[in-house]
Amino acid sequence: MNRNPDFFKKWLMELDNEKFYYEARNFLPNITTPFNQDIVSEDLTSFFLNEEKANALLSTIDNIDSLLLGVFQITEGATINQVLKLLKPFEKSVKSENNEFIYYSYFENNKEIEEFSYVSLIEHISNLSKRLIILSIDGRFILNPIFQEKLNYKASLSPIFNNLTPYYPNISTNIIDSEFLRGYLSIVKLNSKLTDYQKRNIVAPLFPSFNTDKLIEATEQVDKLLLELEIFKPFDTIEYEILQNLIDLSSFDISVLFFAQSIAPLFDNYQKVFLFSKKILCYLFEIKTFDTKSLIFLLETQAIKFEIENAANLVENLINLNIIIKTETSYQINHFDKEYPQAQPLIFDTDLTVRYLGSRGKNDILWRFASLCSLDIQTSYKLTKEDFRDALDSSMKTEIIYNYIKENCQNIDNCTAFNYLDLIEKQYNQLSVYDGIIIQADQRISRIIDLHPEIKDYILKKLADGLYLMSREKETQWTQILEKAGLIIPRRKGDLIQSETYFTNEQWRISNNFHLKSDQLNILNTLCEIDTILSKEEINTINNAIATKTFNSKKLRAQIELMEINKAEKQDLINRLRNSMIVDESQIQPLVLDTDISASGFEFRRKVNVCKMASKEENTVLKVTYLTHELLLLVEKVKTDDNNDFVVIAKKLPTLETVNLQISKIFNAKITNYVIN
Repeated sequence: MNRNPDFFKKWLMELDNEKFYYEARNFLPNITTPFNQDIVSEDLTSFFLNEEKANALLSTIDNIDSLLLGVFQITEGATINQVLKLLKPFEKSVKSENNEFIYYSYFENNKEIEEFSYVSLIEHISNLSKRLIILSIDGRFILNPIFQEKLNYKASLSPIFNNLTPYYPNISTNIIDSEFLRGYLSIVKLNSKLTDYQKRNIVAPLFPSFNTDKLIEATEQVDKLLLELEIFKPFDTIEYEILQNLIDLSSFDISVLFFAQSIAPLFDNYQKVFLFSKKILCYLFEIKTFDTKSLIFLLETQAIKFEIENAANLVENLINLNIIIKTETSYQINHFDKEYPQAQPLIFDTDLTVRYLGSRGKNDILWRFASLCSLDIQTSYKLTKEDFRDALDSSMKTEIIYNYIKENCQNIDNCTAFNYLDLIEKQYNQLSVYDGIIIQADQRISRIIDLHPEIKDYILKKLADGLYLMSREKETQWTQILEKAGLIIPRRKGDLIQSETYFTNEQWRISNNFHLKSDQLNILNTLCEIDTILSKEEINTINNAIATKTFNSKKLRAQIELMEINKAEKQDLINRLRNSMIVDESQIQPLVLDTDISASGFEFRRKVNVCKMASKEENTVLKVTYLTHELLLLVEKVKTDDNNDFVVIAKKLPTLETVNLQISKIFNAKITNYVIN
């Protein structure tokens, strides 16, 4: 048993006197007033820590209790209104015989749980609260942590998740994984934005397994993510370290990242959106198949847990991102890998085409110096001088490329790539292109610049006598140095034209790296650190069989019947026993905790009085059996109609619809103390 007495005692001490006294007298009927709240809290905690009494109390849990515990478990706390919203998709409406009202029932024809009504739902939540199996904190109900370990095996959502169609792993559609990202980025390279025409006519043929429209959607998602992560920078620079971390994510985490990106506006920080997104996909990965009701239920439970709204609308996001696939009868999760695939060897052909089966491993850099030819069962890239130039332009060392080929090429002895790359590198080094600002100085000023000790670091290259190529990004620094030396710096001559060439100055490139905002800097590391496996408690909640009540109350009932006490005391004991609030003979003491204010059958005048009493006290709930159905009413008033019949005017829970009910048709009326808020 997960014993958390400190939390439970603190919760008890924060109750108002009326609530505290009610709970204490139910389980410890011998206490008297005035009492010491600290001592009573200790005694009440000891009652629940007693293994025998705890087991007896939890054996009163029935299948509806079990379902509700599952809801409170998966949401980590929910209000009654939130529970009603979660169960609404499973609701059916039943009209009365004369169509005067509608009552609500749930889980029709479910194999694991009997059909139950709205009234039954409220009764069960109320009784779980009175039995202290669940605790109310700021209007939300949570599982009592003192029973946490045992409740992990009582809570069950199997009626919602376990009556679904089988999972078919062969039904899968294309996903955005590391192979897709590498292939697409090998085409994009420094051109951070391709046109729709280029995608349809250049990119699409390279991904034969993708439908063209789906491919366009996928590339747009990638473009949006790269923009969000600020991968592409001005002057054709790329954050390769962040980009490599993105590529090295598993297909599961990549899908989490895209889902998080699509719903980020709903959240106030990245940590929260990742936790929500990864938890949703972990549940999808575990459960695998869903109908519409169960899928919305899952999304809504996590929306409650992470305090967001409109989670039901996220089904479309999951479909558009190919995270789930819609079949004829259900939804099922697409095929994702939580682990990174093992790298397969490369084969270099004489035409410098590179082929491999399956996938490449982490930190693979082939896409940096080659372009995708086809991404299929066998993937191929082509090594061209343009690709090699792009790699060198991105400050990639030639030695890194050579070592990569040596370590990964299966036919290294026959590989012709090295000679080709040597030739390209020689041609590449014959010409240098710089980005900077040219200044021209006369002979006197030129001597000052040549001899000034502080200006050297800002000269990229002396092009000729009196002609200098200066660092653009450090223009402020070197102009200040020259001005301090007594020189006047004129305005630039002519218009400044932005060059579209590739720049090879690594120092310039490093100095211009744009750093992400603090909450984005560790965005990918944050994603990886979140566990991809559901907890034991979460898995139990999904897979547990629905609990059944095993508590036998016959012995306690007989003991109550033999007691020589007044009618009200005996009725109170029997009512509390019937509601599973008494589980031990030490609780059987003559007292009245809940005054029985009710009338039934032919007690017409008493039924009228009960209804009138219910109208006088605010938030008093009247439970009535009307015709064949049970209703919960907030009574507004009792009046007589044109036929001099007494009529109850009330708002019916949970819809708050106003109804007029003839008291003569009410079989039973009882004032209750259910929790309704």
